[in-house]
Amino acid sequence: MKNKTVVHLTSMYPDTHHPYRGIFIARTVQELSKKYQISVISPVKTCPGFFKSASSVTSTSKKVKIYRPRYFALPGRNKLILAFNSLFYIKVIQKTLDELSQLPDIVHAHSPIQDGIPALHFCRKHSKKFILHLHGSDIQVFSKYKIVKDLIRPVVIGADQILVNGKILKKIIEKRFLRRSGIKVIGEGVNEKEYFIKSNIKKEKTILFVGNLVKDKGIFDLVKTYEIIAKKNKGLTLRIIGQGAEKKGLRNEIVKRVLEHRIELIGPLKPNKLIDEYNKARVTVLPSYHEGFGIVLIESLACGTPVVATRCGGPEDIITKRNGMLVPIGKPRLLASAIKKVINHRYNSQILRKEIIERYSFNNYISKIFDAYRDK
Repeated sequence: MKNKTVVHLTSMYPDTHHPYRGIFIARTVQELSKKYQISVISPVKTCPGFFKSASSVTSTSKKVKIYRPRYFALPGRNKLILAFNSLFYIKVIQKTLDELSQLPDIVHAHSPIQDGIPALHFCRKHSKKFILHLHGSDIQVFSKYKIVKDLIRPVVIGADQILVNGKILKKIIEKRFLRRSGIKVIGEGVNEKEYFIKSNIKKEKTILFVGNLVKDKGIFDLVKTYEIIAKKNKGLTLRIIGQGAEKKGLRNEIVKRVLEHRIELIGPLKPNKLIDEYNKARVTVLPSYHEGFGIVLIESLACGTPVVATRCGGPEDIITKRNGMLVPIGKPRLLASAIKKVINHRYNSQILRKEIIERYSFNNYISKIFDAYRDK
């Protein structure tokens, strides 16, 4: 029997310029390709002359065919520009789907508007299965606005199945869109072979942050928090791993508080180097304003390092009294207190790892997606 074909639609997928962007989706796709014929459509921004079309790029990586159609995008991030760019993104997704040599059996969209709208249109036109996979802020934050909610509603209602990574997203969908069935909480998964405790690495006096350098990740709150902690903990450093739009602003804030010798901006790291950082740290901190899940938390725990996060959605599913602490959003003093308590508490690294692998193994996560593909 011929394997079914699945097309993934996503704006987050690794490329030569951003090798770690969307890396979790890439790993998921590679694993799914063991049982299904998988292809990916991940458009790339370009800004050619107004009447000059940019060429597309197609490649194959470990059996997965990757389409990189170019779409016109203006620079900037105000609402009008983002809406304008989204229209061109949707058009190029629709065009690429229509030009596929073989119609897919399933379309798996990773966002409700940019990927979801063309997926819904295509699947209705060709009577194909439409799976909507929601990862976080697109539903948590943006669907509060009426214009966005109106765009998302037909996609949420029209999807054959909806996969979400946390209970908070399921509740939001049920409340805002009145959809009660066909929503599956599948979490995320950590690969226990990649993220593990390294016995040759000793704990250092470091606090770790891993993520995009944007305001919604709470990075400025984290600097304020560290300033509070640093006054009575001279040897404790903060290591910030990642890149993003607020890197310059973050650096300025660090200099303003005269903390440049104690806070390190590392930039993005390869997975093997990141695992070392998780192993070295006393605690991993995620002070976000909203998270659909919080994959850095399970990566840290799989490496035997406890965690502290804000009550922003996803972390509530992950963090227990046995592996870390939760605090309110935007409260640096409470965050500082929690970090100090976690650092001073003696956690058993092997138990942290064992429990998180049991709850969020990568194999279980993949199995849940396979189940969704098989369900009618």
